[in-house]
Amino acid sequence: MKFPQRFICATEEKNGYDKHTRAPYFRKNFTLNERKDAKLLICGLGFYRAFLNGKEITKGRLAPYISNTGEVVYYDVYQVDKFVKKGENTLTVLLGNGLQNGIGGEIWGFDKATWCSSPKLAVSFSVGEKLIFETDETFEWCASPIIFDDLWAGEHYDARLEVEETWNRALLTEKPKGETREASGFCVQVKKEIPPKSVISYKNGYIYDFGLNTSGVCRLKINAKAGQKISLYHFEIFHNGEICTENISFGKRTRENYWQRDEYIAKGGENVYEPSFTYHGFRYVYVEGLMETQATKSALTMLVMTAGAQPTLSFSCSDKRLEKLISMAVNSNQANFFYYPTDCPHREKNGWTGDAMLSAEQMLLSADYGKYLKEWLFCLRKAQRENGDLPRIVPTCEWGFTSGDSGPCWDGALVEIVYQLYQKHNEKGIIKDNLSAIKRYLTYLSTRRNEKGLLAFGLGDREETFTNESSAHNTPNIVTDTLTAIELCQKTEIMANEIADEKAAAFAKNFKEELALAAKMHLIDAEQKIRPFTQTGQCMLVSVGIFNGEEQERAFKNLVSLLKKDGVVKMGVLGYRKLFEVLAENGETELACQLLLTEKYSGYYYYVNKGMTSMPESFLDYEEGSFVRKDGGKMLGLNHHWYGHILASVVKYIVGLRRIDGDKKRIELAPHFAKGIDEMTLALDYADEKIKLSWKKQGGRYALNIKTTYDIVPYTEAGGCRLTKTSKTRQGTQYLYEGRDET
Repeated sequence: MKFPQRFICATEEKNGYDKHTRAPYFRKNFTLNERKDAKLLICGLGFYRAFLNGKEITKGRLAPYISNTGEVVYYDVYQVDKFVKKGENTLTVLLGNGLQNGIGGEIWGFDKATWCSSPKLAVSFSVGEKLIFETDETFEWCASPIIFDDLWAGEHYDARLEVEETWNRALLTEKPKGETREASGFCVQVKKEIPPKSVISYKNGYIYDFGLNTSGVCRLKINAKAGQKISLYHFEIFHNGEICTENISFGKRTRENYWQRDEYIAKGGENVYEPSFTYHGFRYVYVEGLMETQATKSALTMLVMTAGAQPTLSFSCSDKRLEKLISMAVNSNQANFFYYPTDCPHREKNGWTGDAMLSAEQMLLSADYGKYLKEWLFCLRKAQRENGDLPRIVPTCEWGFTSGDSGPCWDGALVEIVYQLYQKHNEKGIIKDNLSAIKRYLTYLSTRRNEKGLLAFGLGDREETFTNESSAHNTPNIVTDTLTAIELCQKTEIMANEIADEKAAAFAKNFKEELALAAKMHLIDAEQKIRPFTQTGQCMLVSVGIFNGEEQERAFKNLVSLLKKDGVVKMGVLGYRKLFEVLAENGETELACQLLLTEKYSGYYYYVNKGMTSMPESFLDYEEGSFVRKDGGKMLGLNHHWYGHILASVVKYIVGLRRIDGDKKRIELAPHFAKGIDEMTLALDYADEKIKLSWKKQGGRYALNIKTTYDIVPYTEAGGCRLTKTSKTRQGTQYLYEGRDET
């Protein structure tokens, strides 16, 4: 369908904290003589809900795809034959502010973006090849009962205004400058409904505990008197017995009584309300305004929202801590995927590039996020500057560049996501789509080297354990940036060779070698130790593999020695991402399990035992029985995805499924029979194929069964056991391992 040429609005006045502007309804009455092959194209900015003859047709929540409309303008197309009739019909569209007027995004300058405006609408309707109508001044609008809405701050709804209808002529408004693009197949859905586990009295209201820290909204259902006001405050944890807000907001920079707050004013009788144009990150809801007789469990239901991607992983294990850990990672992926990976579902909701870079592999294992990540890469390329520079967040406004450099540890998302998509799907088209942008970025990086030929700018190894500030880290950027850039060059060279782009491959190879030479001269001593000698730096040094065999072995021994000396993980997000992989690839899987799957701070099971249901933003040490930091620092969010890369480590190095590069139909089977785990089951959709695997300890043996169409290359030694027998069964192939040394 042809995109309409005109956008309309109700008013040019934008919604604000100090002066609320009600969300507008738009209406168009039209007559049809034929309804076969009827299509509706709709672009409602920031968000829309569409109705035909009173029946909602919107494909999901928060439509359409969220974008910087100065760069990309998304729209949806609906086949609507079954919603229309011959004769008189009515199209109604409700508009919300979304990112188009994101006042809650003032921290990142969204409220002052060049493309910021009041909500606007473009529509075209056709039957077959015939255009029936498109947006113009004949559309009418009226104010809806939504008296305030913001993606971050929440929504306010006055049900008494549902009967108020004063229709006015629509106004023509400026068309967004971005490229128009159909948001085909992308949606946000309510995945499940969760009743509260408990309702308790608290101060002037009631606390509803849903038992799961995730993302979404609540459905309110009560019988009420007209004018009764009910406020819903969504939060994650209590702090010293009080509702904690510092970890879900920006303190004094956050407008009081707005953040994660929905407000409902009732009409008389039965009331049912679900917010239309916002979502929150929460486990608890503090409700003010309910009478005691109304404060029942049935009054509030959590509606869990996430992208419409389908799960691809099922995991169970005799060690329930590990099983819980994987469920935490999957939950945080879902809670932080709304069209693209977001920072957190409460405070930010931003598509930080580094966060996606850290999580791309494990996300692609947990659900079919592939097409969503491909689309986000399109937006990332649109945001890229001519010189190759990339912003910190996508979508972004001017803030993404003027706020400072993000550096290769964040910008590398452009390379890493493409590489992981290629690895999982063996799809060379994704390389072709992005290689030009990748070459421009690497060229830009080459201009940012200092006089020693090293890189040192942007964001580093954030959230390091045993520090008291998010940006504090003992591994300097000159180490993490340079080593990350080497890895980006390595992966670019592999991908460029896959599509026979010799120039790109040669450039990546030469840049890699120049960086490696500079690193050896200025960052590494004669004993293959990184300077300064930190866990993250040494781990990343081993990972990039710039040494010959003997030197590489020495570098790894230095890492193991440092880890054993410290006895705990002293790393930030960059180090944690690499640690399990580096240890497992070099024969120290059990050490990786001891360090990372431990109940002591700073291991993953520490947070499982704390009762968390999602991955935290930072690995912090808490007082016993509380979420009060021992070091007295600021509380951070408890729902983030970047530590979820442990999911990929478990799949690859404990379950033991690793694809062999360059061969789509072969998988290396190298299970690690970790101490304390007697049985495990996994089902995985991998590169459009299904794999079912289980193993169980039987005395001194491990019987492993796998069913897949892949060719399996088994390890003869796995988890301290020796492969002694292979046989075909009705369930697939069975491998029998014997002789684990439990000492």
